[in-house]
Amino acid sequence: MKCNLQVPPRAHHCNICQSCILKRHHHCYLVGKCIGFKNQRYFIVLAFYSVIVSFWGLYLTVVYLRDKWWHTATWSDAILPMTILRCLFGNITAHVTILVFHCYMWAMFGPIAMVYFISQILLIFKGLTLYELAKNVPVRNTASVSKNFQSVFGDFWALNFIIPAQILFRQKEDGCSWNSVKIIQNPPKDVHHHCQIL
Repeated sequence: MKCNLQVPPRAHHCNICQSCILKRHHHCYLVGKCIGFKNQRYFIVLAFYSVIVSFWGLYLTVVYLRDKWWHTATWSDAILPMTILRCLFGNITAHVTILVFHCYMWAMFGPIAMVYFISQILLIFKGLTLYELAKNVPVRNTASVSKNFQSVFGDFWALNFIIPAQILFRQKEDGCSWNSVKIIQNPPKDVHHHCQIL
């Protein structure tokens, strides 16, 4: 189906992908695709485990540095530019420099992943997408919170965070018809030329 024909109610155009995406949330540069109906559950689980891995990695790296290196270091050695400079002059090993860099990486990546995870969960609670929220699309969702989670993750939605459950528990909707979602008025349509619905 071409975009310049009739599209499902929650399909929106992405100028980067040059496609219309069912239940489009946003274009994710990290994964190189739009997050929408078909891959939102994977994105949320990725964000969830990224939070866990980032903070656990930060904890383990800090404990290692504290036990093996900190007793010979000064507080300024933990400031990344100083760490790199001292490594270049041979005062700190490359191994320690990489670990200090990892601390900064974990400390930056963990909160970013947490923001994505929490925002996605809050949007599921409301039954909205990030696109609909950002573009102020007048959507009213009458489904329960449980139904909203089943719409994204399928039955037994919490299992998605423990095991890959997408094969066993498919999504309830087809991405084209939304019985419990009403668009109060027609939002302004984007002009779409020669792109396909994904």
